[in-house]
Amino acid sequence: MNNTSPEISVLSQYGINNPSIQAIGTGLINQTWLVSNKDKKYILQQVNSMFDEGIHEDIYKVISYLNNNGIQLPALICNQDKNLFSRHGNTVWRLY
Repeated sequence: MNNTSPEISVLSQYGINNPSIQAIGTGLINQTWLVSNKDKKYILQQVNSMFDEGIHEDIYKVISYLNNNGIQLPALICNQDKNLFSRHGNTVWRLY
């Protein structure tokens, strides 16, 4: 039986191993964690099932546009398969 938490399993899809994970609040729509690994910090979100996976392409385009026009926002990070989101069972996750 695998006792690995979903967060750890998802982060491994991004090549992040042995992270420190801390829940951030109690999200109304998505669940969110602060992830620390060595000297880097990330935001991990479990995306609410009401959102289609296509939302990640929309988010990517909006963030890219704003970043290119002087408004700096954290970017979505592709997983090792070069996808803007990851799956774990029936759940969808994203990383900033």
